[in-house]
Formats: sequence, C-alpha cells, structure tokens
Amino acid sequence: MLQVINDILNVLKIEAGAMDVDLEAVSIEQCKESCLRMMQERAYAWNISLKTTISPLLPDAHADEVRVKQVLLNLISNAVKFTNLGGSIDNLAGVLGDGFIEVVLCDTGTGIANKRMDDMCKHFVQATNSQQFAHEGTGLGFALVKSFTEMMVGQVGIESTFSEGTAVRITLSVF
Repeated sequence: MLQVINDILNVLKIEAGAMDVDLEAVSIEQCKESCLRMMQERAYAWNISLKTTISPLLPDAHADEVRVKQVLLNLISNAVKFTNLGGSIDNLAGVLGDGFIEVVLCDTGTGIANKRMDDMCKHFVQATNSQQFAHEGTGLGFALVKSFTEMMVGQVGIESTFSEGTAVRITLSVF
C-alpha cells in the first residue's frame, strides 16, 4: 500500500513540475545488484532465472541514484511478474558510443500485443493481455520509468512480442 501511495505522489510531483533530480555519478552495477537482491526471492519462488551481464569497466552514469533504482526496480518487478514459471530475465549493461550507457532488461514473459503498446505510458492502465495480473500493481510503473529516465536526460525504448517476451532499453549519459 505504501508503494502505491508513493507512486501516486511521484506522478503528482512530476505533473506539477515539483520533482527534482540530483544528477551525479551513479554506479549502474551497484544499483542493479541492489534491485536484483530485492526481487531475487520472488524470482526464485517462480523458478525464474535472473542473469546479469555488465560490461567490464562500465563507467558511472550521469543520473540520480534514487531514480535509477526506482526505474530498475519497476522494470525488474514487472519482468518477474509477467514471466512465466521457469522463464528467464537477462539484465545487460554496456557502453554505447558517444558517451552513453545502455541498460537492457529482457524477459521471456507474456509480452505485450502491438495494440496495447500505446497503453504502456498511460497512468493507471495496465498493458497486460491477461486478467491473471490485473490485481497486481497500479498501472503506474512504466509511466514512472519513462518520466524518471527522461528527467535524467535519458531515453527509454521497448520492444515486445506477444507471448514471447519484452525488452526494455534505458539509455543514460556517462558521467
């Protein structure tokens, strides 16, 4: 319940222009490890494999650590929620050219139908195709991911194939 209230307050702050970000050097590797630890028990219970690949000597991102953790936790939580028993989630982080870091989260979950992709950034709308997950979450997670990433002057991309999985890409600048 507290998480729902925090998500709603974050949306209200963003819409009011009252949300600040503190851009500093942020270790993507440390943020990912922290978020994966929080979701590990749930993934284990569903027999979901969590894999992480971090490029050697990955530089720090020019970002807000709290917002990066919120972004990653939302993405990992959604991936675990929508990945079927025995599936897998791959977390990748690497350096793109021209001073950017890319974080990619790929799952073998339910995927999103093309007709539902536009719903991904709407508040209080779940883009899932299944009533199985309708009771979980508020439908704010991906909207917050997009808003927080853009506030850190980053970009978000999503590719999904219904019943095969989803890949979300976050791009942030290097510190």
